[in-house]
Amino acid sequence: MACRCAAILRSTVMKQKALLHLYLPEPGLYEALPDILYNDITELWIEAEGSGGFGCVTEIIRAAPYGKIVPILSSSADLLPVADASGEAAGEKALIDRVAIRLEDPVSFLSKTPDGRWTTPSVCLVDDRYRDIERDDEGGLRRRLEEIQAAATALREIGARKLSLLLFHPDPVIQLKSSRFISQKTGIRTIVPLYQESGNDTTEEVEGLLVDSAIHLSGVLSSGISNEILLRPALEQYHKEGAVQEAVQKAKLILAAMDLTPKSHELISCPTCGRCLLDLSHAARSIKAQLERLVSDLGPKKRLLEESGGVKVAVMGCNVNGPGEAAGADIGVAGGKNGTGTIFKFGKPVKTVTEAEIVPEMIRGMIEVIEDKTGGEI
Repeated sequence: MACRCAAILRSTVMKQKALLHLYLPEPGLYEALPDILYNDITELWIEAEGSGGFGCVTEIIRAAPYGKIVPILSSSADLLPVADASGEAAGEKALIDRVAIRLEDPVSFLSKTPDGRWTTPSVCLVDDRYRDIERDDEGGLRRRLEEIQAAATALREIGARKLSLLLFHPDPVIQLKSSRFISQKTGIRTIVPLYQESGNDTTEEVEGLLVDSAIHLSGVLSSGISNEILLRPALEQYHKEGAVQEAVQKAKLILAAMDLTPKSHELISCPTCGRCLLDLSHAARSIKAQLERLVSDLGPKKRLLEESGGVKVAVMGCNVNGPGEAAGADIGVAGGKNGTGTIFKFGKPVKTVTEAEIVPEMIRGMIEVIEDKTGGEI
């Protein structure tokens, strides 16, 4: 019975997919982000203050796809100028689907403009002060959570809809416990910061922050308390070419490994043993690099690949366990005798090639599979 329950739990968890958002600390940094980034994130959260201010944010709202921009406002009073400037008037459709407002004076929140032209989108409360409460200050943490609970109640009473909460705390244990408390007391879902801003800007340090945060906060994601993640790269990353895009891709890989987001690609390779008669590590590295390049070059078509279930590639070193894994992939190879390899495509062996031919044959096969799943040439 325990095993069956565990299987049911896993099945339930796997059905929930995570929405990945990206935080932009200054609106002026928007120009440095490539358009292709919109294929990998659900929303771009932008601080409305800073370089460019409200004017810059509203221009971004007009230029971006509908519903992709979430302005982070200092107070509820900032909502009206942003709403007016974003082009909503005379029955036009709102250009934003959600706003984030810092938790200062929520009761003054207005659900409409004075003449009734503009109804609020979804609202996310942002609590920055929460991060300053020490982990061992249980009284302070509880009081702040109760204030958040009261603010949510007040907002609901004046008509705010689809409430969510964005908490920042450097301690992931506190983050997890607080999200559970808010969920139980108010039913409000929290948005999980994948990692906090920091001065760390080396690749190793950034990856460490990303992985640590994902591990510690996976309890929130897997329990259903939240399915929204806000990726917060360090400010230094925005000034390095390609660094933010790389952070987004790493975040997607982590979520895909947790089965919380569709996978665009997956490579399986055996650890090698005495039965392996090929230079498997070289072949696997070469195939992996080409697979990542092919997927990266898809651009907007990568979404089609994800929706089709992604491309699964297997690189196996022997003809004992190899054929089973290779046959279970979209395209795979299993090493054989005398320096040969058998290529499998969609579960069936299609040809036997020499060791030197394995990598080019696998690349051709991967291209065919990707084209088949995306409906066009690459």
